[in-house]
Amino acid sequence: MSTTSASPIAAPLPTTPPFVQRAVVRASSMLLMLSAGLLIVVVVAALIGVRFRVERTGSMAPALRAGDLLALKSVAIDSVRRGQVIGVRDPQGAVIVHRVLEIAPAARHRFAVVTRGDANPTSERWSISSSQPVALVVGRVPLAGTVVTHLRGTLVALVVLLAGAALALLQLRAVWKRP
Repeated sequence: MSTTSASPIAAPLPTTPPFVQRAVVRASSMLLMLSAGLLIVVVVAALIGVRFRVERTGSMAPALRAGDLLALKSVAIDSVRRGQVIGVRDPQGAVIVHRVLEIAPAARHRFAVVTRGDANPTSERWSISSSQPVALVVGRVPLAGTVVTHLRGTLVALVVLLAGAALALLQLRAVWKRP
């Protein structure tokens, strides 16, 4: 009777090269740290009353450009000065971000405000109640609004989730391999 050796049922799985594992761990870690950092910035900003808005038009060019991320703080109209950039909600509900040209007290707890976009030929006239806050532009990150707009929604959540899962799996694999 002859003896033959049986072939293995399955070939061993190829192992991932260590440099690939390190690259995945580093990329995942960086993505998670960046996400955590951005979350901290947004939470701190919210706590101090700052919110963010993506500038959509070029009406304030060159000071503000379409795609810039604006930091806005709600302030009382009586604290606004000529030359500052504010956001005012128009009757249709859109926020208009323009520079203050004139501001003066008007009748019965109201202010007469004239604004104009730096790139616009015409001005807007507003009658704003002293109890109605306006959004003062307190900061700008050039072109960051374009990135934010593209990264909104499920794509970002999916990337962060996959990066976190990859990092967790690599860490678990390292723990399971330990003797």
